[in-house]
Amino acid sequence: MEIVKLEQEEIQKLSQIQEQQQNFIIELGKLEYDITLLEFEKEKIQEKIEQVVQKSQTLAKELEDKYGSGTINLEKGEFYPQ
Repeated sequence: MEIVKLEQEEIQKLSQIQEQQQNFIIELGKLEYDITLLEFEKEKIQEKIEQVVQKSQTLAKELEDKYGSGTINLEKGEFYPQ
């Protein structure tokens, strides 16, 4: 089989496509890295949310034990029993 030499224009087109593919791979890698960092941040925030929910539930129980069932107007600092 005879070896055929590619034309310069064909080589350039193939090189451009290969370079674009490599750039996409790099971009995808960066995106995956950023996604991983964002997932870590999301987990930290979710842990903080869980802590706040637990504090809220604990305080709600303490207030209910102290004042009974009712509602609170936080702006006025008043408790309204049911």
